[in-house]
Amino acid sequence: MPKLNENYLNLKASYLFSEIAHRTAAYKESNPEKGAQIIRLGIGDVALPLGKVVVDALHQGVEAMASAETFRGYGPEQGYEETRNAVAAYYHRNGVEVDPDAIFISDGAKSDTGNITDLFGHDNVVLVPDPVYPVYVDTNIMCGNQVTYLSGNADNDFLPMPDKSQHADVIYLCSPNNPTGACYNKAQLKEWVDYALANEAVILFDSTYEAFISDPELPRSIFAIEGAKKCAIEFCSLSKTAGFTGTRCGYTVVPKELVFTASTGEEMSLNAM
Repeated sequence: MPKLNENYLNLKASYLFSEIAHRTAAYKESNPEKGAQIIRLGIGDVALPLGKVVVDALHQGVEAMASAETFRGYGPEQGYEETRNAVAAYYHRNGVEVDPDAIFISDGAKSDTGNITDLFGHDNVVLVPDPVYPVYVDTNIMCGNQVTYLSGNADNDFLPMPDKSQHADVIYLCSPNNPTGACYNKAQLKEWVDYALANEAVILFDSTYEAFISDPELPRSIFAIEGAKKCAIEFCSLSKTAGFTGTRCGYTVVPKELVFTASTGEEMSLNAM
């Protein structure tokens, strides 16, 4: 008999969004006259169709795959160079310089925030804000990691800050936050970066909602903060900026400066792992 990953037994009975869907369906069935009045505040899905520029590009991609002259097989492991350059150019327009070689194109930030746990051992102190996107918690529980929660509440404007008396190895931050919408300012993120550097920790920074930031004084990337490239990985997605929740496209930025020392004394680059 195979040995199973019994950490799954530690998960809640149902994934949060599945539970919301079940409760919504049950309510609609028992209250058919109110079904059309439901305002959904659960999954951050989109309601508008893809833009014309996106649809045209998708058609071009399909047509290219139908011709022997333009057909493409497996792409580069980090994504096509033109795509990574486009992402780097987007950062540049927002005042942040990111090396295209630090960018990894993927099928979305949800996948990346879950898969990133493979880079780390299972004896780390993992800090996760509460409330926040449930994937952070569930993926760590499935790995057998111990999660310590940071309370986001009205007293701290739903923006928990580091406790310098507490050590952490892996820190999850989401700004603007899902589900509260709270957004860290530069001074607050600098405090988190300084804390991570002092603890030799890594910040896993989810910037999926960065496009909703309209205040130019608020950072849309943690890499707008000095020192962040030595302690942070950033995740982003086209789900909210271009309605790609089903189309699936995102990217993760792993700076080359992100280097830690293994138990053997050997340096390990997260960018190269």
